[in-house]
Amino acid sequence: MSEHELTDAFESILPEQPSTKSWAGAARRRRRRGRAGAGAAVVAVVAAVAIPLGLGLGNSSPQAQATPASSPMQQVQPSDGTFAPDACLEAEAE
Repeated sequence: MSEHELTDAFESILPEQPSTKSWAGAARRRRRRGRAGAGAAVVAVVAAVAIPLGLGLGNSSPQAQATPASSPMQQVQPSDGTFAPDACLEAEAE
């Protein structure tokens, strides 16, 4: 086989090259769709977190305050008429 016959044989089995005109546009469209989808997902997550948080912070109803059932430092009135915690009176008694 000569060089020309071999070249002709290879060229005959090669498919035609596809047009590159539509590849770039399709790639841009896919990229835009991907970015738009990612942006929409970020906005949805931020809204899902921010809206309940904002509503909770804007609540102006008074908050209930917890008070202990019994205080360990109860006030007692000593015989001299002044007020002091039990712990102070116990320390003086020892």
